[in-house]
Amino acid sequence: MDLYIKIKNNQINNSKKSIICVQKELRQIVDISNKILDKKIIFFQSKIDKLVFINIDLQWLSAVIFNLINNSLKAIKEDGNIYITVDEEDDKCIISVKDNGTGMTAEMLEKVTNESYSKSSAGIGLYIVNEIVKALNGEICIESNFQQGTEVVLKIPTSKNYDTNNVKFENNTMVNDMYYNNMSDLHAFLKG
Repeated sequence: MDLYIKIKNNQINNSKKSIICVQKELRQIVDISNKILDKKIIFFQSKIDKLVFINIDLQWLSAVIFNLINNSLKAIKEDGNIYITVDEEDDKCIISVKDNGTGMTAEMLEKVTNESYSKSSAGIGLYIVNEIVKALNGEICIESNFQQGTEVVLKIPTSKNYDTNNVKFENNTMVNDMYYNNMSDLHAFLKG
């Protein structure tokens, strides 16, 4: 609920932003999520060979991706999977989170990012995602077919001012300790 309060108090644009490598951060989020879930059901793929950078508070990107993963976890069955991809198009970072879960009806899809609908349904996850992406001058597109799955596509402006010397890909599973000081909270969030 803390994120909801920060959004309602318009604190997204007042946060400390930095230029981050999207592939690196998404890989870490996927690794820690699979570790917490104790099985590999979340898969990550970069659809381009070059690194993509955005200027964002890492807390907000993590909140967006973890909310989308959480929604997908609620929708998939025992043998379900979640696919996260990154691409770049027209100076926009394209992040897709897709699942093969229960999907949404057309009626649900129309209302899912509405604050009052989100509060009355399963939570405020997609409302939070939508508000964060809008604050970043980005776009969100949600496609869903009932009983077939959902895909949420985020388009966030890329940053051209970055230093690739500071980007290292390591096989660790730590996701920004400063934002996840209490790993049991993150574990509870993902395990539902």
